[in-house]
Amino acid sequence: MLIPVKCFTCGKVIGDKYNYYVQEIIKRKGQLKDTPNQEDIQYLDETSIHKTVEGELLDELKMPDMCCRRHFLTHVNIF
Repeated sequence: MLIPVKCFTCGKVIGDKYNYYVQEIIKRKGQLKDTPNQEDIQYLDETSIHKTVEGELLDELKMPDMCCRRHFLTHVNIF
């Protein structure tokens, strides 16, 4: 299935951002270390809440709404 042009819920245009999102995620995750040390692993709790690479990029793309973010986070490329 292709990424929708507009968000199903709010109607905001999101289709033009998807290719950049995929390319940037591949680039940023490629810069991460392959095998993290035990000290590098961060657990989410009340004191330590860090955004993932995907979350940071969606913030940069000015997509704060959960309805729009779900299209990017749950989309599966089949082509």
